[in-house]
Amino acid sequence: VGVDLDEYRHAVRRRFANPALGHTTRQVAMDGSQKLGPRLLGTVRDLLAAGRQPEYAALATATWMRYVTTGRSDTGEPITVEDPLAERIAAAVADAATPAAVADALLGVREIFGEDLRTGPFRDLVVEWLARLAADGVTAAAR
Repeated sequence: VGVDLDEYRHAVRRRFANPALGHTTRQVAMDGSQKLGPRLLGTVRDLLAAGRQPEYAALATATWMRYVTTGRSDTGEPITVEDPLAERIAAAVADAATPAAVADALLGVREIFGEDLRTGPFRDLVVEWLARLAADGVTAAAR
């Protein structure tokens, strides 16, 4: 409410382009299991309670899921997951071979998602985004 999204997007890009900032995108991605709840999942719950679809929150969640499960970037570069729940996450997705299986496995990690987001519209959106990310890559899916 009252936020100019285009201006906000440009401000974020300027911040990340600033070499004095000191934060890399990798640092932002680190410890995602600890950041999703306080920074994103409350918004998901609020949107669902209001009868709205958390489309872009589902994209952010699916992108994090892809980050912690694939081991590679879209360009093939190796990804090292730095997260206090990395072992728990790896164990959860060990046998997950499809976007739906990945979503179900990770949405089942209660320490991150609780019980209420495991099924329903949020889960369905996450599965859709995971499929698009796998098929098109992160940059194309985000466009």
